[in-house]
Amino acid sequence: MTSLWVLGVVIFVSLVWSVLPGKFEHELVWNTPGSIYSRALSISFYAFNNYCIPMIVTLALRDAGLQSHRWRNISQSHWTSWLPQAVILVFVSWAVATVFVVGLTLWKTGLDAGWDANEYNVWLTLRRTFEYNAPTPLRGAVLALIVIVLLDAWSSQARILSRKSRRHSSVIWAASSAMIMGMCGGVTRYITSWASKSTATPSLDDIDRGLIFYSAMFSALVGFFVVFCIVEALLHQHSNTERFRGTKTSAKTPKATIAE
Repeated sequence: MTSLWVLGVVIFVSLVWSVLPGKFEHELVWNTPGSIYSRALSISFYAFNNYCIPMIVTLALRDAGLQSHRWRNISQSHWTSWLPQAVILVFVSWAVATVFVVGLTLWKTGLDAGWDANEYNVWLTLRRTFEYNAPTPLRGAVLALIVIVLLDAWSSQARILSRKSRRHSSVIWAASSAMIMGMCGGVTRYITSWASKSTATPSLDDIDRGLIFYSAMFSALVGFFVVFCIVEALLHQHSNTERFRGTKTSAKTPKATIAE
């Protein structure tokens, strides 16, 4: 269920983003707004690679840990137990997504510019492609870690996920996720901007600053709506479960009879 929510929300936010903010972002880079269909396709594909792939990998690792009884609940375990686990999750999900993104970029570069298969060009292209594309999947790895913290808090029935404060809990988690993802999006785009600069360029220009702003905003929106929808889904599922248990209990309770 969590993977489906993440996939659906990420694609939805990408499509909405491509209508207006994506138009300005595309024009900032290419000096033309481009077609809305091409923007929607490219932004959705970009978001899937950088957000959904790390999420799928992280949730799969968590499920494997739960099945093997080796998972350390972040809400219940000491930080010395869950911190190495969290670092491994972030690294593995980032690495898998990075390999996928870098491979697709190299394949597209080879198709567009041709394959010049000498050792120097291969390693130079690989290094530049990695430096430019590697920071971006870290956003998805961080978002996946936030979702893991949320799921562990839910499984341990943390107070912040109390059913009595449903909206309050959803907004708190979503706003916290948005702030973290906004910072992560801005920092990773900042690193990417410097990676694309040559030694002759001393500083970032207005285009780079604009792209940093758009990356921070997009990451914050994804973080907010993904976490908000997951919390609401968990609370709704809990509410239905409690209602079902209450109905089942009342059905088993024998009715009082009037004494003659």
